[in-house]
Amino acid sequence: MTANNASAGPVRTAEALYRDVAKLAERDPKNKDLLEAQIHGATHLISLYARSKELTKAQSLFDEITEAISKNPDIPGFREMKAGVAVPLSAAYGTAGFIDKVRDIYNEIKGIAEQFPNEPELREYQVNIAVNLSIDYMNKKQIADATDIYREISTIAKNYPNQLAIQREQGRILVLLIFHYTEETDDIKSARELYHRLAQLAVAHPEETFFRRAQADAAVSIIAKIDEMEEED
Repeated sequence: MTANNASAGPVRTAEALYRDVAKLAERDPKNKDLLEAQIHGATHLISLYARSKELTKAQSLFDEITEAISKNPDIPGFREMKAGVAVPLSAAYGTAGFIDKVRDIYNEIKGIAEQFPNEPELREYQVNIAVNLSIDYMNKKQIADATDIYREISTIAKNYPNQLAIQREQGRILVLLIFHYTEETDDIKSARELYHRLAQLAVAHPEETFFRRAQADAAVSIIAKIDEMEEED
């Protein structure tokens, strides 16, 4: 199929267009702009594959991009692009229930982020995947694993307090864990401990409405649970 096949479905059309870009990059391997375009195209195509549940194709494309980037190991921007491509792929695997695949992707991006600590975007992608992984764990009732991931996020957030995107992800996972304790258990003590950490984030970032709203939602969740438990008594 070629890119000008107007009768093709949207995913197949995007696929054909991506192949056009890949061929252009292959013919001119030293052209970094073309490789960058190929990686951007792959990011969107992986998202399309994920939504259409074509995980084998999504993984194959991720491997293809990884190989292309490996030929340009000294270009920081390409590492960031690979991490960006990993996000929709990990989300697709999580939705499909393949947590081990998500964990493998997370470990790979984590390794790259730790190898290149002067590239902050890598950490942000790592933490983004980490939060999605923790959600997958919670959906499977693997709370200990989700908590371990939260601790990793907290350590990164502590070490890089000026990276607001990481602070937000820390706040997001805190809220999700609090909701777990208030909606799935009667563990008010654990919910309150996490709430205290969330409140500290809100104080540390008074200009960010995200944290205030997160704190308010978490507080209401705990209040509702207390009300429910008192009513049962």
